[in-house]
Amino acid sequence: MFSERTLIMKIPDEVFASGMFTDSRGTTIPYRYYLPEGYETAGKRYPLFLYLHGNGSRGSDNAAQITTYGATFNAAVLNSGHDCIMLAPQCPAHPNEWIDRLAYPGSDAFADDLADGRLERIHLNAAIELLSSFIQNEAYRVDTSRIYVAGPSNGGAATWALTAAYPHVFAAAIPMCGAGQAMSPMTKAGVDALVPRWLHTPIWAFHGDADKMLSIEGTKTLVNAIKAAGGDKIRFTVIPGGPHNIVTTVAATDGLTDWLFAQKNDDFVNTLPTPTLR
Repeated sequence: MFSERTLIMKIPDEVFASGMFTDSRGTTIPYRYYLPEGYETAGKRYPLFLYLHGNGSRGSDNAAQITTYGATFNAAVLNSGHDCIMLAPQCPAHPNEWIDRLAYPGSDAFADDLADGRLERIHLNAAIELLSSFIQNEAYRVDTSRIYVAGPSNGGAATWALTAAYPHVFAAAIPMCGAGQAMSPMTKAGVDALVPRWLHTPIWAFHGDADKMLSIEGTKTLVNAIKAAGGDKIRFTVIPGGPHNIVTTVAATDGLTDWLFAQKNDDFVNTLPTPTLR
């Protein structure tokens, strides 16, 4: 017998609104968003869930980020029973990426960027300012103690990156197959520079052990380094036989969304860049 929730299951592409956002540098990206039903009169604050898609969903249609590889994950959050604001920006097509494949988290190049406080990624910066605009706009009534980020592949790399760059912002993160890149190999120095930034953020990482695009060894390296430094908020699930595209498998993980929405960050500090509203 189907549950009532199954019978009224919402489909992201049918209920997400559309928008265009221009950041302070003039970069414009499309985005989709969802506001809980009745949020205007509910008189309460809502968690915010940010989804960063992988390279296969790049483009300008403002749809692929929630209709292709990310469809099942966004549907799982949307139908989890946890009311939240959902935000899904879209990165333009090749050669653009959220994270430069020559500077994935764990590489010396990424550590150097972060040491300079730059994190100069044109479209990721636009996504960050978009997130900041939602947080700062009181009309949305965001619960700043419950801001979450998740993503697969290049979006998983961006998830690792954002939690490192803004460790006081996110209450939890779910990076999927987002670490380990042959063209930007991890180094001990590159990893060690980031680990202190992840120690206090609950992270549930996923990777398939048959991933031929981004080796599972990348995620293992980050997870093991966090644990070795005393991090006790890191979880790691290996998907046996899992290829690179594991989003649907992860979305079906028992207890995942309940775990996500149970996480709180009572030490929120808004270190995100301030957007220029246009």
